[in-house]
Amino acid sequence: MNWQQACEHASLLNISFALDPTEIRTWCKEHLGRHEWPRRVIVRATLPKNATVKILKIELRRTG
Repeated sequence: MNWQQACEHASLLNISFALDPTEIRTWCKEHLGRHEWPRRVIVRATLPKNATVKILKIELRRTG
């Protein structure tokens, strides 16, 4: 892992369950150490995957 990369939170949400990025940040501040907080929280419906169903991290970095 490149130490210059920022920590990000990636999660898939059930469509019937709505969660706000500020709620994720609040939970992290209450339950995690400061060094574990994600710098960005992006809510997406799906994650980009390749043919072997692996998550394409490069694509996530590109689209941010």
